[in-house]
Amino acid sequence: MVGSQKERFHGSIFIDPAIRIAPEQIDCLRVLLADLGLRALSVGVEALRRVDIMPDHSVATHINALMAAEAEVALTVTLGPHGPRGVAVPIEGANGLGCHIVLTASLVQAIDPAHPASADLVSTVLEELRHVEHYARAWRRRGYVQPTARHVDRCLTDFYSIANKLLDEYLVNRWKTRLLGTEALIEYAGELTTVAIVYPEPIADVIERSAAGLGRISAAWSRGETDVGPTWDSLTGWLWRSVFEPLTYDAGRRAVFASIDDVLAAPRSSAFYCRHVAPHWEPILAQFERAYANEAETEDALDRIVASLQSVSSAFGVSIRPHDEGCWVEFDERFASWR
Repeated sequence: MVGSQKERFHGSIFIDPAIRIAPEQIDCLRVLLADLGLRALSVGVEALRRVDIMPDHSVATHINALMAAEAEVALTVTLGPHGPRGVAVPIEGANGLGCHIVLTASLVQAIDPAHPASADLVSTVLEELRHVEHYARAWRRRGYVQPTARHVDRCLTDFYSIANKLLDEYLVNRWKTRLLGTEALIEYAGELTTVAIVYPEPIADVIERSAAGLGRISAAWSRGETDVGPTWDSLTGWLWRSVFEPLTYDAGRRAVFASIDDVLAAPRSSAFYCRHVAPHWEPILAQFERAYANEAETEDALDRIVASLQSVSSAFGVSIRPHDEGCWVEFDERFASWR
């Protein structure tokens, strides 16, 4: 077993000098990385370069510094509103793909060496290891992980970036939910047990609340408070974080133990969802299913997800197209009058 564990975690662990972590906690983390790596990593074994433990408040800064120092194309990372405890970071450099997993200090400092298999730790580490696996598969399949203007139509780069992240989250969460629901990996009341992962609140409520975010973006544009670029960034960020990311997380977890019809039914008590989101989400979910069933269909599935993202953007009165050396974004009356 020891030899097998080493085969699944070749990387080192870096601890930021500003934080203090007991050696026993690091030992537990190293064993957990090896054990969960056996389940999560295949082609991703060689891609995992290092695990970095950072102060909670400096995770994004650290990731962006890694990107700036090592990546051929340095992309700025913006973390979600809930402050993730772990982030897998694909560094695409001249020498190939190398991934870091960045963990918050508070996550590691909470390790109890007598009972190390806590739900928070196991779930976080397992998920980030699996992200590394998917990054390595993407690199093997197409030669890059994160789409840029070098790989796709420059005016669709934002949509491809969102589609890529959504599909990755769906595949990882569905895989993790199934594994944790069938293997006893998390300790509860002194025993290892299986767990069921569910979205923390009804998905229909989440989507219904998201409509207010679109209203704020539209109002700021209509009052002349934001220019084209920031408005476009706000809109695409809203589509990703407020609408399709929650739907993706919920679907990836729910699909393990329910039919696709049940997955689609979950948000239907939201009027906003039924009228404005469902016509675009249902085709996206169908593409998630295609890629889940057959990795060879992933690239075509991504193209179709992008088409759906274009469609929902257009339905809200926003379009983007090539113009001279750049891209032209147009907001029509439907967007300006949204409230």
